[in-house]
Amino acid sequence: MKLSNLYRTYLMIALISAGEGTASSILPPYLQDTGHPTAGIGMIVAIATVFSLISRMPAGLMYKPSTQKMMIRVALCVFAVSVALLPLAADALSLALLRAITGLSLGAATTLNLAALMHLISSSSSGQARGMAFYTAAMSAGFAVGNSLGGWLVDSYGYSWAFRLSTVTPFIAMIIASNVPLDEPSAARRPHDGSGWIGRTRSRLRYLLDARILLIALLCFSLNVVQQQAYTFFPIFATSVGLSLTSIGLLRGIHSVFGAVTRPLSGEVTRIASTDLLANGGFALVVLTIVAIPSFNSMAVFVPLFILLGTSRGIVMVSNAIGLMSGVGNDPEKRGTASGLFNMAFDLGSVFGPISGGLLASLVGIETMFRVGPLMVAAVYFGVLITVTRRQARRREAEAGEAL
Repeated sequence: MKLSNLYRTYLMIALISAGEGTASSILPPYLQDTGHPTAGIGMIVAIATVFSLISRMPAGLMYKPSTQKMMIRVALCVFAVSVALLPLAADALSLALLRAITGLSLGAATTLNLAALMHLISSSSSGQARGMAFYTAAMSAGFAVGNSLGGWLVDSYGYSWAFRLSTVTPFIAMIIASNVPLDEPSAARRPHDGSGWIGRTRSRLRYLLDARILLIALLCFSLNVVQQQAYTFFPIFATSVGLSLTSIGLLRGIHSVFGAVTRPLSGEVTRIASTDLLANGGFALVVLTIVAIPSFNSMAVFVPLFILLGTSRGIVMVSNAIGLMSGVGNDPEKRGTASGLFNMAFDLGSVFGPISGGLLASLVGIETMFRVGPLMVAAVYFGVLITVTRRQARRREAEAGEAL
C-alpha cells in the first residue's frame, strides 16, 4: 500500500523521535559509566541541543517545498552517522564534535519536516488541529519506542546495540522522506517590502514579534526546561533507589505512550475548551508531577506518575502546536519561520534544562533539584503570562475608549 505524503511525514517524525529517544535515554548513564561528573553530564547532553538551536532558524528560512526532500535526507544521513560514531569517541573533544554534528543535523531535519507538515495540512482549520495533534502523537510514539528499547538493549546486550538502534531509524526515515506538492507562493502572495530573498526573510522575521507567538515560544521553552531537568537526572536518581535501566526505559516508554494516546484526543478537546486553558493547566500539572517524583522510590508509584506526566505533557504539546498553527494559517511565508521558532524554543529549553539541573543538583542534590527547579521555572512563566495578558487587556480597553 502506498502511503500518502501526510502519513509519510507522520512516520518520519516517529522514526526520527525513536532514534533521538534511544540516544537521549542511554546517554546520561553511558556518560556516568564512562566517568563523567554530574555537572559535566548536563553540559555534554546540552551540546547537541545548542547546535540544534543554531540550525533551526536557518533551516526554517531556507525551507522551500521544491528542495525540502533533498535537505531532509542529507540532514538525516548526517544525523545517523554522527550517532553511530558516538561509542567510538575516545576523548572529550571527539565526543563534543559528534554531539555538535548530531544537533545541527537533527535540528535541520525536524524543522524542515514540521514545515512540510504545515504545508500539507494548511487547507482547513479542522485539518490543522487534527494534523498537529497526530504529528505530536507520532513524535511521542517514536520516543516511547526509543526509550523502551534503549534501556532494554543496554541491559541485555550493552550500549553498542542501543546506539545502533538510534542509527537505523533515521536511515529508514531518510528512505521514506515525503514529497510536498510544489505549490510555491505566487508573486501576488509574496511580501512587497523588499526584493527577492531578503525581502521575504524580513517579512518572516517580523512575524516573530507577535506577542501571542512569543508566549507560545515561552511555554515551549518552559515545558522543555522542566522536562529536561527531570529526564536528564531521573536515570541517576532512579538507579540510586534500585531501579534498573530496563525499568527506567519502561517508565519513559509509558510516559511517551500516554503522551501519544492523549494527543489525538487533545486535538478534539480543543473544539470545546480553549487552547490557552489546556496548555497552561497542563503545564501546571507537569510541574507538580515532577516535583512529586523524588518523594517515592518504587515502580508502583512511578508508573502512575509517569502516566500523569505523559498525559499532561501531551495536552500542552497539542494545545500549543494548534495555537501556533492557527497563527500561521494559510500563509506560506510563515511556515518555515514558525517551525523554526517552535523548535528553537524547545531547543533552548533542552540547553537550559540539563545545565541548570546539573548546576542545581551539584549545589543542593538531585532530589532537591527535582522539587525546586520546576517551581522556579513555573513562577517565571506564569509571571510573564499574567503581565503580558494584563497589558494586552489594558491596550484593548484603551483602543475601545478611543473608538468611542
